[in-house]
Amino acid sequence: MKLLYLCNNDGSDPRINKEIRTLSGVFEIDYVGMKSMDSTCFVRPYVANIFMISAGRRSIPGLVRYFFLVMRLLMMNRYQSIHVINEPLLILCYPLLFLSRANLVLDLFDSYFLRISRSGDRYLLLKRIVYGVADKLIVTDEQRRNLLPQFARKKAVVIQNYPPRFNEAIQKMKQEPVLTIMYYGWFGKHRGTDLIIKLLAASENVRVIMAGWPGDEESKALLSHPRIQYYGILEQGKAIRLAAERADYILCVYRPVNENNVYASPNKIFDAIQAGIPLIINREVNVAEWVFRNRLGYVLESYEPEDIGSVLKNLEIKKDDYQYSEKLKTAFIWEKVEEKLLNAHQNEDTFMY
Repeated sequence: MKLLYLCNNDGSDPRINKEIRTLSGVFEIDYVGMKSMDSTCFVRPYVANIFMISAGRRSIPGLVRYFFLVMRLLMMNRYQSIHVINEPLLILCYPLLFLSRANLVLDLFDSYFLRISRSGDRYLLLKRIVYGVADKLIVTDEQRRNLLPQFARKKAVVIQNYPPRFNEAIQKMKQEPVLTIMYYGWFGKHRGTDLIIKLLAASENVRVIMAGWPGDEESKALLSHPRIQYYGILEQGKAIRLAAERADYILCVYRPVNENNVYASPNKIFDAIQAGIPLIINREVNVAEWVFRNRLGYVLESYEPEDIGSVLKNLEIKKDDYQYSEKLKTAFIWEKVEEKLLNAHQNEDTFMY
C-alpha cells in the first residue's frame, strides 16, 4: 500500500520521525517536505521516495512548486492514504485532496487555529471546510481534542506526544559544580530564549546545552554565547541521551501569547521522564499542573519571573529532589500509542483499491 506524507519539515522533526517509522511498517511512503538550507533528513531510511522543495515554508514560489509537485504525484500514483501536517498545507492542496479518493488524515500537532487563539466553534465555516474533507483528525492530547469544534471531535484521534522507549543505562558525567540546563527543539523568544539570556546574565555558574532549530535572531545570536554548547539538530534518542548525561534540567517554557502555547503538549515532558531529568516549566501552561502533581520538575510562577536570583537559588537547591520510577518510564512511550496512528490510516476505505 502507498501513503503520501505531506509536511513543510525537512525530515528532522521528532514527531514526524516517530510517525514515519511506524507507518513504514505498513506503507510504502512518498515524503514531501520543505527545507530552507542544508539539513539532516532523519526519515530517509524509512521512506520509498523523498521530494524536498528547497524553499522557506512561507516562500510563495516554494508553495506554488509544492502544490504542483503534489498534483503530479497524485496523478502518477494511487495512494491508499494521505497524511497532512497542520491546516495550512491542507488548505494549500485543498482542491487536490478534495478530489482524491484516498483516506485523508489531518495531523494537528501545531494547529493554526490555536496559534491565532481561535479554538472551538470560532471560524466555524472555515473549519467545516478544512476539517470536513479529512477522514480522521489527529491531536496530541484530550485537551486539544476538546478545543476542536464540536462537529470535528467525533473523528479526532488522540495520539500523545510520547518518545520511543529509551532503554540505555546512562551514567551522569562528572562536571563542574554548575547548573546545566538543556534547551532544545524549536527555540525562540516565546519558548525560553529570553529566560535563558536572563539566567546566563544572573550567574556565571549557569551553563546551557542547546540542540535544534533557532527560530529568531535572538536565538541565533544566543548560540555564540561562551557558556552555551550547541549540538546542532539531534534525533530524539540522542537528545534524551545528552540530557541524561549532561543536564540538571530540561527547559520547557512557553510565553502565554496564544492558545497553542497555553495548551502546549510538549514531547519534552516525556523526554525528561525517559532521561530521568527534571523540567523547568511555567505555571501558565496548562500541563504544568500535571508536572507539579507528579513532581516532574520545577514550576515557575510566571514565564517572566520577577526575582531571577531566587529562581536560580531554588533550581540549585532542588535539582536532586526529583525521581522517576520505572513505572513512569514504561507508561508514556510511543510504542503504546502508535497503533492508533496505523488505525487512523487503515479504515475500510483504505482497502477499496
